[in-house]
Amino acid sequence: MIEVMFGIATFSLVSILSIAIMNLGIATAETNLEQTMARDLINAQAEAIRYIHDSYITERKNLTSGQEFGNLWNRLKSQHNSSSSAILSLQVNNCAVRYAPTGSESIFGGYKSFVINTRKIDATNPAKTIYSTVTDSGIFKVASLQPRLIFSVNGETTDDANISERSNDVTNTNVEYTTLKSAEGIWVTSVASESAIDGKPEFYDYHIQTCWNAPGQSMPTTIGTIIRLYNPELISTGSD
Repeated sequence: MIEVMFGIATFSLVSILSIAIMNLGIATAETNLEQTMARDLINAQAEAIRYIHDSYITERKNLTSGQEFGNLWNRLKSQHNSSSSAILSLQVNNCAVRYAPTGSESIFGGYKSFVINTRKIDATNPAKTIYSTVTDSGIFKVASLQPRLIFSVNGETTDDANISERSNDVTNTNVEYTTLKSAEGIWVTSVASESAIDGKPEFYDYHIQTCWNAPGQSMPTTIGTIIRLYNPELISTGSD
Protein backbone atom coordinates (compact mmCIF):
# COMPACT_ATOMS: atom_id res chain seq x y z
CA MET A 1 0.00 0.00 0.00
CA ILE A 2 2.81 2.39 0.91
CA GLU A 3 4.63 1.56 -2.33
CA VAL A 4 1.49 2.27 -4.37
CA MET A 5 0.96 5.62 -2.62
CA PHE A 6 4.62 6.52 -3.10
CA GLY A 7 4.37 5.64 -6.80
CA ILE A 8 1.24 7.77 -7.25
CA ALA A 9 2.89 10.68 -5.44
CA THR A 10 6.02 10.39 -7.58
CA PHE A 11 3.96 10.21 -10.78
CA SER A 12 1.91 13.25 -9.73
CA LEU A 13 5.03 15.25 -8.93
CA VAL A 14 6.65 14.40 -12.26
CA SER A 15 3.43 15.26 -14.11
CA ILE A 16 3.10 18.62 -12.38
CA LEU A 17 6.74 19.50 -13.08
CA SER A 18 6.39 18.42 -16.72
CA ILE A 19 3.28 20.55 -17.23
CA ALA A 20 4.96 23.54 -15.56
CA ILE A 21 8.04 23.19 -17.75
CA MET A 22 5.86 22.79 -20.83
CA ASN A 23 3.86 25.91 -19.99
CA LEU A 24 7.07 27.85 -19.38
CA GLY A 25 8.42 26.73 -22.75
CA ILE A 26 5.23 27.73 -24.56
CA ALA A 27 5.18 31.12 -22.81
CA THR A 28 8.85 31.71 -23.72
CA ALA A 29 8.24 30.80 -27.34
CA GLU A 30 5.19 33.08 -27.48
CA THR A 31 7.14 35.94 -25.88
CA ASN A 32 10.00 35.54 -28.37
CA LEU A 33 7.54 35.54 -31.26
CA GLU A 34 5.81 38.68 -29.98
CA GLN A 35 9.15 40.44 -29.50
CA THR A 36 10.18 39.56 -33.06
CA MET A 37 6.88 40.89 -34.42
CA ALA A 38 7.25 44.07 -32.35
CA ARG A 39 10.77 44.64 -33.69
CA ASP A 40 9.53 44.13 -37.26
CA LEU A 41 6.80 46.69 -36.62
CA ILE A 42 9.32 49.16 -35.18
CA ASN A 43 11.65 48.67 -38.16
CA ALA A 44 8.76 49.25 -40.57
CA GLN A 45 7.94 52.58 -38.90
CA ALA A 46 11.61 53.59 -38.97
CA GLU A 47 11.93 52.77 -42.67
CA ALA A 48 8.72 54.64 -43.50
CA ILE A 49 10.03 57.76 -41.72
CA ARG A 50 13.35 57.50 -43.55
CA TYR A 51 11.52 57.02 -46.85
CA ILE A 52 9.50 60.21 -46.41
CA HIS A 53 12.61 62.10 -45.30
CA ASP A 54 14.82 60.89 -48.17
CA SER A 55 12.08 61.33 -50.78
CA TYR A 56 11.57 64.93 -49.70
CA ILE A 57 15.31 65.58 -50.03
CA THR A 58 15.23 64.12 -53.55
CA GLU A 59 12.18 66.20 -54.35
CA ARG A 60 13.91 69.37 -53.20
CA LYS A 61 16.96 68.59 -55.34
CA ASN A 62 14.80 67.95 -58.38
CA LEU A 63 13.48 71.48 -58.82
CA THR A 64 11.06 70.44 -61.58
CA SER A 65 9.15 68.04 -59.34
CA GLY A 66 6.09 68.87 -57.29
CA GLN A 67 5.79 69.06 -53.53
CA GLU A 68 3.96 65.81 -52.79
CA PHE A 69 6.56 64.53 -50.34
CA GLY A 70 6.89 68.07 -49.06
CA ASN A 71 3.28 67.77 -47.92
CA LEU A 72 4.08 64.49 -46.16
CA TRP A 73 7.14 66.02 -44.52
CA ASN A 74 5.13 69.03 -43.36
CA ARG A 75 2.59 66.75 -41.68
CA LEU A 76 5.39 64.72 -40.14
CA LYS A 77 7.05 67.93 -38.96
CA SER A 78 3.82 69.16 -37.40
CA GLN A 79 3.98 66.22 -34.96
CA HIS A 80 7.35 67.30 -33.55
CA ASN A 81 7.73 68.34 -29.93
CA SER A 82 10.11 71.03 -28.75
CA SER A 83 11.11 69.21 -25.57
CA SER A 84 12.04 65.65 -24.72
CA SER A 85 10.69 65.90 -21.18
CA ALA A 86 8.26 63.08 -20.40
CA ILE A 87 8.58 61.68 -23.92
CA LEU A 88 10.30 58.57 -22.63
CA SER A 89 8.55 58.48 -19.27
CA LEU A 90 6.36 55.40 -19.27
CA GLN A 91 5.07 53.57 -16.23
CA VAL A 92 6.31 50.10 -17.07
CA ASN A 93 3.71 48.60 -14.76
CA ASN A 94 0.89 50.06 -16.85
CA CYS A 95 0.88 50.33 -20.66
CA ALA A 96 -2.45 52.16 -20.56
CA VAL A 97 -0.89 55.26 -18.97
CA ARG A 98 -0.20 56.67 -22.44
CA TYR A 99 -3.88 56.45 -23.30
CA ALA A 100 -5.20 57.89 -20.05
CA PRO A 101 -6.65 61.40 -20.10
CA THR A 102 -4.85 64.16 -18.21
CA GLY A 103 -6.92 67.28 -17.92
CA SER A 104 -8.68 68.10 -21.16
CA GLU A 105 -6.48 65.97 -23.41
CA SER A 106 -4.76 62.60 -23.34
CA ILE A 107 -1.05 62.16 -22.76
CA PHE A 108 -0.83 61.03 -26.37
CA GLY A 109 -2.48 64.17 -27.67
CA GLY A 110 -0.33 66.33 -25.44
CA TYR A 111 2.87 64.90 -26.87
CA LYS A 112 1.73 64.63 -30.50
CA SER A 113 2.47 60.96 -31.01
CA PHE A 114 1.74 59.40 -34.38
CA VAL A 115 1.98 56.24 -36.47
CA ILE A 116 2.53 55.75 -40.20
CA ASN A 117 0.32 53.63 -42.44
CA THR A 118 3.12 51.43 -43.75
CA ARG A 119 0.84 49.65 -46.23
CA LYS A 120 0.02 52.78 -48.20
CA ILE A 121 2.30 55.79 -48.09
CA ASP A 122 0.29 58.17 -50.24
CA ALA A 123 2.15 61.40 -50.92
CA THR A 124 -1.09 63.00 -52.13
CA ASN A 125 -2.96 62.17 -48.92
CA PRO A 126 -0.83 62.96 -45.84
CA ALA A 127 -3.78 62.62 -43.42
CA LYS A 128 -4.28 58.96 -44.42
CA THR A 129 -0.57 58.23 -44.31
CA ILE A 130 0.43 59.79 -40.99
CA TYR A 131 -2.17 59.27 -38.26
CA SER A 132 -1.82 61.66 -35.33
CA THR A 133 -2.99 61.23 -31.75
CA VAL A 134 -4.14 64.85 -31.90
CA THR A 135 -6.57 64.35 -34.80
CA ASP A 136 -7.00 60.55 -34.90
CA SER A 137 -6.93 59.58 -31.22
CA GLY A 138 -9.58 56.89 -31.75
CA ILE A 139 -7.25 54.55 -33.61
CA PHE A 140 -4.64 54.40 -30.82
CA LYS A 141 -5.41 51.57 -28.40
CA VAL A 142 -3.80 49.46 -25.70
CA ALA A 143 -2.42 46.22 -27.18
CA SER A 144 -4.89 43.36 -26.78
CA LEU A 145 -2.22 40.85 -27.89
CA GLN A 146 1.13 42.15 -29.14
CA PRO A 147 1.89 45.52 -30.76
CA ARG A 148 0.24 45.58 -34.18
CA LEU A 149 -1.40 47.65 -36.86
CA ILE A 150 -4.87 46.52 -37.93
CA PHE A 151 -6.00 47.41 -41.44
CA SER A 152 -9.45 47.38 -42.99
CA VAL A 153 -11.39 47.55 -46.23
CA ASN A 154 -15.15 47.84 -46.71
CA GLY A 155 -15.73 47.42 -42.98
CA GLU A 156 -13.72 44.19 -42.73
CA THR A 157 -10.43 44.22 -40.82
CA THR A 158 -7.32 42.06 -40.87
CA ASP A 159 -8.32 40.99 -37.36
CA ASP A 160 -11.50 39.22 -38.56
CA ALA A 161 -11.50 35.45 -38.13
CA ASN A 162 -12.89 34.81 -41.62
CA ILE A 163 -10.56 37.15 -43.48
CA SER A 164 -8.84 34.36 -45.46
CA GLU A 165 -12.12 32.97 -46.77
CA ARG A 166 -13.52 36.36 -47.80
CA SER A 167 -10.27 37.56 -49.33
CA ASN A 168 -10.00 34.43 -51.47
CA ASP A 169 -13.51 34.93 -52.83
CA VAL A 170 -13.39 35.25 -56.63
CA THR A 171 -15.21 38.57 -56.39
CA ASN A 172 -12.56 39.94 -53.99
CA THR A 173 -9.34 38.90 -55.70
CA ASN A 174 -8.10 42.50 -55.74
CA VAL A 175 -9.04 43.34 -52.15
CA GLU A 176 -6.28 45.24 -50.39
CA TYR A 177 -6.36 45.98 -46.69
CA THR A 178 -4.64 49.36 -46.73
CA THR A 179 -6.85 51.57 -44.54
CA LEU A 180 -5.40 51.85 -41.04
CA LYS A 181 -8.10 50.87 -38.56
CA SER A 182 -6.16 50.86 -35.29
CA ALA A 183 -2.66 51.01 -33.84
CA GLU A 184 -2.32 48.81 -30.78
CA GLY A 185 0.59 49.23 -28.40
CA ILE A 186 2.83 51.20 -30.76
CA TRP A 187 3.45 54.92 -31.24
CA VAL A 188 6.11 57.32 -32.48
CA THR A 189 7.01 60.56 -30.72
CA SER A 190 9.47 63.00 -32.26
CA VAL A 191 11.55 65.72 -30.66
CA ALA A 192 13.09 68.70 -32.42
CA SER A 193 16.69 69.53 -31.55
CA GLU A 194 17.36 72.48 -29.31
CA SER A 195 20.12 73.63 -31.63
CA ALA A 196 18.85 75.58 -34.63
CA ILE A 197 20.19 77.05 -37.86
CA ASP A 198 18.37 80.06 -39.28
CA GLY A 199 15.63 79.41 -36.77
CA LYS A 200 15.09 75.81 -37.97
CA PRO A 201 15.85 72.69 -35.86
CA GLU A 202 19.08 71.03 -36.91
CA PHE A 203 17.68 67.51 -36.57
CA TYR A 204 14.74 65.49 -35.27
CA ASP A 205 14.83 62.42 -33.02
CA TYR A 206 12.07 59.85 -33.54
CA HIS A 207 11.25 57.71 -30.51
CA ILE A 208 9.48 54.55 -31.70
CA GLN A 209 8.00 52.72 -28.72
CA THR A 210 5.91 49.63 -28.01
CA CYS A 211 4.28 48.30 -24.86
CA TRP A 212 2.23 45.14 -24.26
CA ASN A 213 1.57 42.41 -21.72
CA ALA A 214 3.50 39.29 -22.71
CA PRO A 215 2.21 35.88 -21.50
CA GLY A 216 3.51 34.78 -18.12
CA GLN A 217 5.05 38.17 -17.36
CA SER A 218 4.02 40.24 -14.36
CA MET A 219 5.43 43.44 -15.90
CA PRO A 220 4.67 44.78 -19.40
CA THR A 221 7.19 44.24 -22.16
CA THR A 222 8.57 47.39 -23.78
CA ILE A 223 10.76 47.64 -26.87
CA GLY A 224 11.80 50.85 -28.57
CA THR A 225 14.39 52.58 -30.67
CA ILE A 226 15.44 56.10 -31.62
CA ILE A 227 16.45 57.33 -35.06
CA ARG A 228 17.91 60.76 -35.81
CA LEU A 229 17.29 62.52 -39.12
CA TYR A 230 18.72 65.88 -40.08
CA ASN A 231 16.37 68.60 -41.21
CA PRO A 232 16.05 68.33 -45.01
CA GLU A 233 15.28 72.04 -45.20
CA LEU A 234 18.88 72.70 -44.15
CA ILE A 235 20.38 70.34 -46.70
CA SER A 236 21.71 72.12 -49.75
CA THR A 237 19.84 71.34 -52.99
CA GLY A 238 22.85 72.22 -55.10
CA SER A 239 21.21 75.35 -56.42
CA ASP A 240 21.93 77.61 -53.43
